[in-house]
Order: sequence, then C-alpha cells, then structure tokens
Amino acid sequence: MMSRGPRRNRLLLTIGLYPFAAAAVAVNLFMLGLALHFLSLSALSPRAALLLALPLGVPASWLAARWIGRLVAEADGQPDTPPAARPRLSGGHAARADGKPPGSTGEFPWE
Repeated sequence: MMSRGPRRNRLLLTIGLYPFAAAAVAVNLFMLGLALHFLSLSALSPRAALLLALPLGVPASWLAARWIGRLVAEADGQPDTPPAARPRLSGGHAARADGKPPGSTGEFPWE
C-alpha cells in the first residue's frame, strides 16, 4: 500500500477542519460586531458574520492544519522544519550546568 505524501495529508486535514475554522471565524466576527456596536458603530449581523466567515475560514483552516501537522510530526519524531529554522523558546540562553534555567537562584521551591 502506498503512503500519501505530507502535502496531501495536510490538504485533507485542511478540508476536514474548514467547517470548524469557519464557524470559529464567524463567532469571532460576530463578537467583534458586538464590540463595535458598543463603541457606537454599526453592529454586524449573524448572517453577515457567516458570509464573511466563508472566505476567511480558508486561511484559518490552513493555519490550523499546519499547526496540527507540526504537532503530529513532532510526536512521530520527525520535525517538520530543520532545527536551525525553529525558534528557540528559551530566549536563546544556554542552560546552566546544574540543569536549572538561567537566572534562577534556587532559593524558592518553584525554581
């Protein structure tokens, strides 16, 4: 049996996530409309929020599929990006020899 490529898997995941991403975008747009109404601007109706969410759900579902694809690749032990291209979450500081993060004194139990 031939395995699907990662691009095809990501496309299928994007298509599967589209209804959920579009719904989330619609809810956020409607909430934005309520906030704009509070600021004395015209409110955004639920129907208008749904219509605007149809095209805006495409990039939202693509980003969600990309994020989930990276999580799956990381869980499988196959990073999606080379190590040099990944951002350093520790701020770029090297760990100390005792394994504690830089700047910790060790005088508090949570450090």
